[in-house]
Amino acid sequence: GGKSVSAVGDTFSNKMASLIKTLKSESIRGNSLLKEVYTSLEELLGRGEFVLTNSDKSRQTGDSYLQMRDDFNRKFLEKCNPLAGLLSYDNLEIGHVCGSLLVVPLANQSLLETYQMRLHREIKECLEKKLLQKMRLIRDSKSSPENVISAIRGGAIELLQFLNSDVEKTQYFEEYSQQFDRYYAIPLFAFVSGEEIQEYFADSGLEEPEDRRFRDILSAYMREMYPVDSVMPIGHKYQDFPFIIFRSYSLEQSRAKMFTDKYLLSSNELNVLNLILSKDAN
Repeated sequence: GGKSVSAVGDTFSNKMASLIKTLKSESIRGNSLLKEVYTSLEELLGRGEFVLTNSDKSRQTGDSYLQMRDDFNRKFLEKCNPLAGLLSYDNLEIGHVCGSLLVVPLANQSLLETYQMRLHREIKECLEKKLLQKMRLIRDSKSSPENVISAIRGGAIELLQFLNSDVEKTQYFEEYSQQFDRYYAIPLFAFVSGEEIQEYFADSGLEEPEDRRFRDILSAYMREMYPVDSVMPIGHKYQDFPFIIFRSYSLEQSRAKMFTDKYLLSSNELNVLNLILSKDAN
């Protein structure tokens, strides 16, 4: 079974990501019920596949970094012999190096998300853990914060109602969307340590501590630099390499400020340069 949705505004998966973030934030106060719900939602929507397609066929946007990643090591070494060979790289799509991350705008690309909810795994666990009843309990409780109640009303209960209606096979949920303030970010080391990263995530016994998951580290890293919202994927386990997809309404404006004289004269970059160039008077 399956359901397909084409989204123009805020997507269903964005709403689920926002709900999980809200529940996590409020559960810090010691509410174990909130933690049970967001943990179950992460498991339910943890098997996701993300496919990007160029929606602007008439415009040459440059070679994809994601395609380059597969054989970057081999090709880079070939082009470095001699160094002038690096000039033979074709045009690349627009990207920003932000610390140790590569951030790529997705304004001209559409995103297809596919979530698999297996009948005898994720769906069964939701039924056994009575996830729908717990969500209703939170929604109807007078002690629940208004932001939690509002987030739960964003479609999560309807999804659980459907999964509780005697489904007989694995369910697939598809969502197709394009958002002009969407980006993806991947670590730069994904280009040079691809095999090692794959081996790391292929370890079936790997269970990252909740406060040290790759996904959460990448999210926190981006939030240190820019206002970030609606971080995907919902799950935290990767197959090939770590990444996040997110929305940021002011990333481009923030980057533009980096090149103004006011910022440059007080920037960390210039301060570091001054330290490097300074010398002891003695």
